[in-house]
Amino acid sequence: MTVRVERLDLTDPSRWWALRERALTEDRCAFVATAVVRAHADAVFLAVDDDGTDVGMVGVLDGPVPEFVSMWVAPQARRSGVGTLLVRRVGEHLAGRATTLRVMAGNTEALEFYGRMGFVLVDRTAAPDGTLRMRWAGSPATTAWRAPAERPRRSDGPRPAPTADQ
Repeated sequence: MTVRVERLDLTDPSRWWALRERALTEDRCAFVATAVVRAHADAVFLAVDDDGTDVGMVGVLDGPVPEFVSMWVAPQARRSGVGTLLVRRVGEHLAGRATTLRVMAGNTEALEFYGRMGFVLVDRTAAPDGTLRMRWAGSPATTAWRAPAERPRRSDGPRPAPTADQ
């Protein structure tokens, strides 16, 4: 499956609302809202597969510290890189600025995914709505380790043994 990420034209947000309704129907426990809310976002990105089907979404609330909202990937598209594409596209949109998100405390798959993407927990205790806040320092390109060949060598001895990433 090939997927592209599109920025949605928000003059007609009905496409986003339809996908959000599907997400709330299929994964009700993954969201704070239990009803379809005509949510607001300053930017919305949709992941679209080869057939033109929307298979993922993420919104961005802009501000001093932008926030990811309504991140969701359809079950048939999970573990195929769609979530990673969406997070990277938002990182490009934010030009590397730090951002936050809220995730349901019991959604371990999402917590693990966001951890792999560089988000860190801000709160260790869930808020009254059942969410945990996470923070992201910037795009993966700005937070990733340098390539192994670029890491400085020790000047006082032989080069260390290769690590798992080499």
